[in-house]
Amino acid sequence: MTCIDPPGEPDWTSIESVCINCMGKPIIDSAREVARNAEYEDEDNPIFESCSFCNNEVDPSGKNVAIAFDRYMDLVLDGLSWIYSIGSEVGNPPTGGGDGLEWFSTDEIAEEHCWGAVAEGNVDLFRAIEGSLPTDHWTYNNYGWDKAELPFGWKRFNEHAMNPAPVAYNPDSLILSPTRFMATILNYIAFDYESLLKVVKTDTKIWRARTHPDEVPHFAVNGAELGSAPAKYAKANRMSREGESMFYGADELDTALAEIGYSEDQYATAGQFTPTRDLLILDLTLIAYTPSIFSPTERCDFYPIDFLHGFSYDLSKPIGKKPEVGYLPTQLVTKSVRDYQVEKIDGIRFKSSKPGCATNYVLFFQNSDCGDSSNYVLRLDKATVRRGLVLN
Repeated sequence: MTCIDPPGEPDWTSIESVCINCMGKPIIDSAREVARNAEYEDEDNPIFESCSFCNNEVDPSGKNVAIAFDRYMDLVLDGLSWIYSIGSEVGNPPTGGGDGLEWFSTDEIAEEHCWGAVAEGNVDLFRAIEGSLPTDHWTYNNYGWDKAELPFGWKRFNEHAMNPAPVAYNPDSLILSPTRFMATILNYIAFDYESLLKVVKTDTKIWRARTHPDEVPHFAVNGAELGSAPAKYAKANRMSREGESMFYGADELDTALAEIGYSEDQYATAGQFTPTRDLLILDLTLIAYTPSIFSPTERCDFYPIDFLHGFSYDLSKPIGKKPEVGYLPTQLVTKSVRDYQVEKIDGIRFKSSKPGCATNYVLFFQNSDCGDSSNYVLRLDKATVRRGLVLN
C-alpha cells in the first residue's frame, strides 16, 4: 500500500473517503457494516469508488470497500468514548486544576490509542485522525457503582491503592474501591478468561533458595527450613505484607538465585519442591490477548485485560527506592486472589523481574505447609538440594 504524503499542512476537510486496506484490523468489521448500508444518493453515507489515502482499487461490492471519512471518524470516536469523555461535554478543566480529574490533550489521546485504528505504518491516516479529533481536553469516563463496565485499569488502580483516602461523595464520579474492583476482575477471569487459570500438577518442580553468610548453612536443610519463611520472620515482599508467610519459588535454579541476589549473604542453599496435590494458579505468563477499543466485540475485555497486563508488567520490573510503597498495589491484588471465594486459587505464576531469568511462583502456603513428606502440600525433594551456592 502506498499512502499519500500531502505537502505542507493537510486540509482534513477535503478528505472524502478511506478504504479498509488503510484501516486497522479492529475497526474493519464496523467499517464494512457502514459500507453495506451505503447508497449513492445518501449524502451522509454515500458509496465510494476511490480512497483518499491510497492508490488501491476500491470495489463498492467487493473485498476492498471505502466509507466516508466522517463515518470512519464516528467509529474512531465511538471507540475512544469507551474510555474517555470530551472536556466540553463534562466541563473543561479549570485553569488551575483542582477538579480531581485527570485531563489529557488530543495529541496524547491520539498517540495512546489511534494507531490501533490505522493499518501498520499508515502515518497519513493517523495524522488525519489526529487533525480531525475535537481540539479539546479529554478525561476518563467515571462510572457509577451500578455499571457493569470496569472503570479503570492498572494505572488508576495503582493511584487509588496508594492513596485510598475517601473523596467527597459524588454519585456521578464514584470510583470503585480496589477490593470491589478486584472481585470484578477475578470474576472475569473465572468465567470469561479461564485460560489464565492453570492446574499445576504434582510432578511440577519448583526451586526455592535461602541465603546464608557462610558456605555451610547455619540451618537444618529440610522442607520446613527451606520452605516459606515463618510469619514472624516474613518481610514485606512484592506479593505479601510483613508477617504474611508465602512460598516464593521459580521454574529454574538460576532464577531462584537471582531473586535473592539482593542479600548481603554470599551463599545460598536451594532445593526443588513438588506439590503433593494439584494446585490451581493464576498464570500471568499466558496473557497474549490485547483487545482493541475499536472492535465492538473486544472492547468489553479492554479494562480487565489492560489491568492484567499492567499488573503482570509491574510484577516483572524492579521496585524503586521505596519498596514498602511500591509493593502496595501488587500486595493488594495478591491478597484479593488469595481470598477469592468462587474458586480456590493457590498462587500466581509471573515473569521474573531479573534480566535473562524465567518465571516465578508465589504460592499461598505458609511454613507449616512445607515439609519432607506427602503430609505437606509442598514437599522438598532432598535429592535435589544444593548447598553452598555462591551468589553473584
